[in-house]
Amino acid sequence: QRHQRGPVPDIHHDDRDPRRQRAIQGTPDRVAEQLLSLADAHAAQELMVICITPEYETRLRSYELLADVLLPQAAAAATQTSTAA
Repeated sequence: QRHQRGPVPDIHHDDRDPRRQRAIQGTPDRVAEQLLSLADAHAAQELMVICITPEYETRLRSYELLADVLLPQAAAAATQTSTAA
C-alpha cells in the first residue's frame, strides 16, 4: 500500500507536536543565529533548509529573507578565509 499524501502539517499551533521542538522559526536574524549555532555544534560546513509552507510565494519569501541575512555573512567568512591563506 502506497503512502497517501495529506495536507502540510500545521506544527505552529500544537506545542505537543515533537516536530515543533526541532523547528527553527522566528525573525530572519533569529533563524540565522539558530542555524549557525546548529552548524557550529555539528561542525557542519553547509546547511540545507526546507521551509514547510503550503503556498509557494510564502516559501519563496522565507528563502529570500534567510538569504538576505546569511549570504552577506557567508561572503564575509569566505573573504576572511581567503585572506588568511
